[in-house]
Amino acid sequence: MAMTTPTTTWFAAKQGDLVTLKTLIEVDGHSFDQVDFELKTPFYYACTYDKPHVHQHLHQRYVAENVVVPEEQRTWCIMTIEDVIAKRDKAARDANLSVWDAAAQGTRAVYAHTGKTALYEASVASQAATTAMLYTFFQTNVGADEFAVHVKESRDASPSEIIHRILDGYMSMKEVMMYEKTLM
Repeated sequence: MAMTTPTTTWFAAKQGDLVTLKTLIEVDGHSFDQVDFELKTPFYYACTYDKPHVHQHLHQRYVAENVVVPEEQRTWCIMTIEDVIAKRDKAARDANLSVWDAAAQGTRAVYAHTGKTALYEASVASQAATTAMLYTFFQTNVGADEFAVHVKESRDASPSEIIHRILDGYMSMKEVMMYEKTLM
């Protein structure tokens, strides 16, 4: 005996299956706002399971048919949507952080994403000015032992002689800027 996928508006909303949902409502005559045994509507499931295209379609139906979304589900949906948006925004920001921005934020975002500090990432990328700035930042904001570990790890990973000189403490930020100006 073959298993079939349940065809209910709630299941379609959970799965984000807009085609099935529309068919169930428009062709088969299912109610778009009917509650299930847990007293939840398809609208609730679209929000809870992060299915924005289904949520948008159902919201348009509520408006078009002048039906009020149950207050509890509306409140839950707003909280869920705000949470999803906040998480997506944070993930997008973290994914696009430059080494410079990561340093300004205490390097935690890049460190959490790659397991490496912003100093390491700048060194590997041969970003002399950023490495010099981060060198000073780390020197003043972490303990001597931790600083030495970060500098050694960053130095070992970088092929650049300029980066080595910065990490060995032989080039100041001013000297790096003057050096980079000569390259232009």
